[in-house]
Amino acid sequence: MKSFLMTIGIVANVLFLSGCAEDKSVERELLQNCQNHYRATSYKAAMTNCERAAEKGIALAQYLLANIYQYDLAEAGANAELAFKWYTRAAEGGLQEAQTYVGRAYMYGQGVKKDYQEADKWFFKAANNGDVEAQFSLGIMNMEGYGKTLDISAAIAWFRKAAANHHPMSINNLSWIYATSNNQSFRDVKKATYWGEKLSLDLVEEPIDKAVFLDTKAAVSALSGDFDKAIELQSEAIASLPEDFEEERLLEYQNHLESYQQQKPWIEQN
Repeated sequence: MKSFLMTIGIVANVLFLSGCAEDKSVERELLQNCQNHYRATSYKAAMTNCERAAEKGIALAQYLLANIYQYDLAEAGANAELAFKWYTRAAEGGLQEAQTYVGRAYMYGQGVKKDYQEADKWFFKAANNGDVEAQFSLGIMNMEGYGKTLDISAAIAWFRKAAANHHPMSINNLSWIYATSNNQSFRDVKKATYWGEKLSLDLVEEPIDKAVFLDTKAAVSALSGDFDKAIELQSEAIASLPEDFEEERLLEYQNHLESYQQQKPWIEQN
């Protein structure tokens, strides 16, 4: 009897392991189909296949499905709520890119009610997993005081982490803080110049980035006393702005130029 029971146990374990192997094989196939269609930009087919894989709890499939809903890749209508649902599932599964997207959703109120504490929590998880965009976002939250007391020291620390991985806008923001902070303990022409010199227009990812970088370089030149260069760079920054640029932001750029024309560096008001 004892031998018989042992045999049953062995058979049961073999069947269980066989079933697990079969399940894993099915999951791999589902994910492969999802990825193949996504990479081929066959987004309608990708949506169907990714949803099957996502329902199995596969984090990468959940993330790709969220992208399809977020950016309306399947041309079925963007759906921020469904995107948020699947980004959250993938984030809970440990996918750091998804954790960053969940943070952004809470930060900007995309598909979910705006909640800076939740944004901070998800950004922190992703940042500690090495996600550069999350590190940059934590820098922004501290620099702007989103959901917390404004903390320039913390902002600098997070921007430095992202800048160490060559994140262009983090490099820009470090140079801007050191060049324009109204707190003299942060304003530092050497540090502003150091980071400003790392700002190459070759790093431009979006058209607006060129204007932002030039705006920062102009501020650094003004702080160092080279107002002719500051005026030249700021004029180029304004000329680089897109036609639909916000009027309020355009006025900021023009105020910077006027300050340099008056031989004064630009100092932020808060």
